[in-house]
Amino acid sequence: MNKESPNIRIIDIAEMAGVSVCTVDRVIHNRGRVSEENEKKVRAILEKANYQPNLMARSLASKKQYHFLAITPSFKPGEYWEAISEGIDKAASETEFYNVNVTKLFFDQYDNHTFDAIVRTLFDEEDIEFAAEHDLVHTALWGKAENTLPMIAAKGIPIAFDYADRLDHPLVEETLPYVTYGFYSYHEGRDAKIEEFLKDKVSRGMKIAVVTFGEDGSLAWDGERFYVGGIEKAEVVNTVGAGDSFIAGFLYGILNGKSIDECLKKGAEVAASVVQVFEPWVE
Repeated sequence: MNKESPNIRIIDIAEMAGVSVCTVDRVIHNRGRVSEENEKKVRAILEKANYQPNLMARSLASKKQYHFLAITPSFKPGEYWEAISEGIDKAASETEFYNVNVTKLFFDQYDNHTFDAIVRTLFDEEDIEFAAEHDLVHTALWGKAENTLPMIAAKGIPIAFDYADRLDHPLVEETLPYVTYGFYSYHEGRDAKIEEFLKDKVSRGMKIAVVTFGEDGSLAWDGERFYVGGIEKAEVVNTVGAGDSFIAGFLYGILNGKSIDECLKKGAEVAASVVQVFEPWVE
């Protein structure tokens, strides 16, 4: 069995290791009560086979329901957001059997009040509790979740915020006391202005402030020193989603205990993979 065997089952691993299925299950889920010898054998096979738990099957067995809400601009046939909507429908159809339910809501992208009206109905105490069950909460200028940040932060949950290139937006200051990881976009490249900007945010409560410069990489400040991030070579087809993808990669690194340098690199890698495809997602 090798890394090209994605369909390996627990029963296969048990047979290869000469142990019971229950033993394999205990190793996978770190439940203990397994001899050191058997654990080593099972883990060696898991690593060799690049085993990944079947999350879909697990959700089906648990009968747990998963609800997703997608809020997108309304559109006319042939417009950009039609492809996004079709992608959501496709994902909903493919995951429906696994207890996943997707609801779509639409707003007028030329009338901010229509979006605000939708969002105001979304967040309640139950939503706050749900967010607080996670390791990190991420939002952005258009997330309309700023009023929930004090309550989420009070529960000790790290918060990441994407401010895009709106360095002077009122929410930059209003949300500062609650944001752990701040992300900004700056079109002038590294200069004294942006360096002082990042330093100011961290000096007033933020843990790490990060700015991206497009094709010129990125820069982060943690209160002690600057970290410079490069870019990954890519054949650019479409830049939609590049910034979001960078943030996703960076936060993936944070959640996995990586250094800031490693987080910047991971962000660049994920962004590079996204800009090489026309669709705003990567299969």
